[in-house]
Amino acid sequence: MINQGGNGHAHERPCGKLSRSGWRSLASGVAALALVASAGPALAGGTIHADVLVTNSALGSGGLGGQLLGYSAGQKNAEKPTTTLSGGNNFLIGPSGVAIDLPLGLEGVTSGLANIVTFYQLGANGNTSPIGLLSNPKFTPAFPVTFPLNLDTGIAAQADDRVWITSLSPPICAVTSIAGCTTTSADLCGSGSISRWTVGATTPDLVIGGCPANGIPAALDSQVFAPIGIFVDSTEVVFCADATQVTGGSQGACASSLQSQVVSPTNFSPSSASIPTNRVWIVNSLGYVSIYLPEAADAAGLFALTNTAFPPSPATNVFFSEPPLGGFFATTTDNLLPPPLGASTDTTSPKYIAVDASETTAYITDLALGARRKATKGEFGRIKEFALMTVPEFQTCIEANPSVPSGCLIAIQNPLVTGSFSTSIEGRGTQLNAPQGIVTFNLGTGDFVMVANTGSNTVTEYAPGVSGNARPDAVLSSPGGKVHTLDLPVGLSLTPVP
Repeated sequence: MINQGGNGHAHERPCGKLSRSGWRSLASGVAALALVASAGPALAGGTIHADVLVTNSALGSGGLGGQLLGYSAGQKNAEKPTTTLSGGNNFLIGPSGVAIDLPLGLEGVTSGLANIVTFYQLGANGNTSPIGLLSNPKFTPAFPVTFPLNLDTGIAAQADDRVWITSLSPPICAVTSIAGCTTTSADLCGSGSISRWTVGATTPDLVIGGCPANGIPAALDSQVFAPIGIFVDSTEVVFCADATQVTGGSQGACASSLQSQVVSPTNFSPSSASIPTNRVWIVNSLGYVSIYLPEAADAAGLFALTNTAFPPSPATNVFFSEPPLGGFFATTTDNLLPPPLGASTDTTSPKYIAVDASETTAYITDLALGARRKATKGEFGRIKEFALMTVPEFQTCIEANPSVPSGCLIAIQNPLVTGSFSTSIEGRGTQLNAPQGIVTFNLGTGDFVMVANTGSNTVTEYAPGVSGNARPDAVLSSPGGKVHTLDLPVGLSLTPVP
């Protein structure tokens, strides 16, 4: 089974802040690294095991400002891609994230330099125009803020006609004017957002990020901070009365041992004992993964309108802050949050995420050097693997009442996901060089992992079970020239198996 990994989703599975100038500096930096890495070790001779799409982020690489290349299983080394979406008509401008298994058989691509998302029919080739486009809404003429699509990077789809987009910036503060919201503000509470859109809509229907409004408990802080990678699947939550009620939900009997009171909303009235909810996993640049349950948070009242800075009119505000009810874990090797949030000794710069089909392992690309590689030149980055554990009986009290035995009148029982570092792929032999987009798939022998290396213009694939300084079992490289060439590849997504 092939999983739609790093920028994808799963249907019905139970299972710092970057400015625009910072983004351009990153692009120029990895371009320089590509030159340094050109004299690296010999490429592996094997063939890739899955069909993939790769975004070329380099401006002017055969088109208006980027390309989307398609490769087929069985290709290797410098073979030309089977499809090349390139040209002025396709509006690819520094593209990054890509997702394929979208509604109606679409390919979706984020172009963070232009703050747009474009959609094409699966298999689009040549100078093809998009059949759909998302762009920045302007809520009022007097408030021309390019938000929430602002340096959009990741994309993933729900099991309906909607998609989620991650945006790196702008910074978000508990203020009412843009002028007062800067990266050095004392009340900075995050940056960027995750937004949900219907394909073809002019505005999002939900945006998560930012500060809770005045008077709302701090427990509702969304913990969204410069998100990049995203993965979406689905789960179910169960409502528990007095924390002793046995429900018919898939999570089983309610228990009180793990309760923790968050907030006591007055508008809570569940219509059923359990509800299905999407689960949205995002990689935050500060060094952690946070997981959201939008429908569950809505039903339980565990969300709040954010500060009124984005946008100014409460009547049109679709910006909410909600806690990561689905889970939270660090992207470090010691499982501690990095400074300034914590005391981890591991340097981390996480980018994209892929989750295996059984949802037992998360694979995250990390640009930071590992401990063994501080002296390397031109090649850097790691693939970190995190063992995932689901705690199905975790409860959050949403209606406290001291008159009942448990002290909690109503709780939601949700399958909390936690992750702990298990191993990594890193070292000169891996040929990793600024790895970003990542996917994983299983052909019956374990998880293959494939990544896009921005610094060396390659896509490398790793066999199941490898770790440490492991050579790739297959490499896609560049044949030279502007067209049909990997040129600062960033995003990676699997083509669904026919």
